Amino acid sequence: MYKCKWFTLKELVSPAVYQKFGEFAWNFLNPGMLKDLDLLREFIWGKPLFINTWSFGGSYKESGFRCNTDSIVKAKKVPYCSAHVLGRGFDIKPELIEDVPILYNKIQLNFHKFGAVSRMENIISAPTWIHLDDLEERKNKIIIFQ
Repeated sequence: MYKCKWFTLKELVSPAVYQKFGEFAWNFLNPGMLKDLDLLREFIWGKPLFINTWSFGGSYKESGFRCNTDSIVKAKKVPYCSAHVLGRGFDIKPELIEDVPILYNKIQLNFHKFGAVSRMENIISAPTWIHLDDLEERKNKIIIFQ
């Protein structure tokens, strides 16, 4: 189990997950992705990044690990096995929305430094956050998906 240096557990899981499992929820999260989140925050971006903000009054609740009772998952009418429900996907937001394209480019330029991240959502379909996950085999570049 790996615990992040730069993100609390409440920032990584939904309120329902934290309420039910508490600190045990660290076990649901992919250690490689957590290490990459710390790497991104400390060495690549160097400034605060946000995932879930519910624990300090913000509105983001399902940008990290999601469970079957969370609204995004509960609303699905077909099988839903996203990186978020597997503990392998996170939606990252810089402090300023206008920094999303800059962060997006920094991630692409520094892809070789990551150990787990293999995919990133297209900035056109996710213009206010950056989705990162490890659902594809790592290759020489990050896979951009829509």
